[in-house]
Amino acid sequence: MQYVGFHPSTYAVAAALKACARISEKILGTLIHSQVFKCGFNLNVYVQTSLVDLYWKLGNMENAQRVFNEMAEPNVFSWNSILHGHLKVGDLSKARQVFDEIPMKDVVSWNSMIYGYAKAGQMGQANCLFEEMPERNSTSWNSVVCGYADCGNMKEARKLFIEMPQRSNVT
Repeated sequence: MQYVGFHPSTYAVAAALKACARISEKILGTLIHSQVFKCGFNLNVYVQTSLVDLYWKLGNMENAQRVFNEMAEPNVFSWNSILHGHLKVGDLSKARQVFDEIPMKDVVSWNSMIYGYAKAGQMGQANCLFEEMPERNSTSWNSVVCGYADCGNMKEARKLFIEMPQRSNVT
């Protein structure tokens, strides 16, 4: 785009960063990051969130956290992105710290943390969050049921399965 004289939009930059993350293109993602400053998009929350997402998907939590920390006003997608990054690398304590700091948690925030605890076999923590959760969906229920099943606690898994308000093929 720049070669032919077009100035990229924030949407184009965010899409390019997401594509780099999807195909694990570290060098191109870093080059686009440098262009973010040249284009003046370094304060755009969508571009910044795409950068956070790029870096954690490339396994660079240090850069992901740095970009997140530089955000003036992260939105719920930004918070969820950094939360997912910490969960992906298995840092449950840092993920919980991020979760606790999220000003307006959505169902994705809650489900991510519940799934993280369940995957780590910490069903006490997963269940505590599940009980605190203001609004549950099928993913919430499935995460806890599967967590108990994976830990071998079929009695609790079955109990929750029966309590579920709706079941899907996944359930």
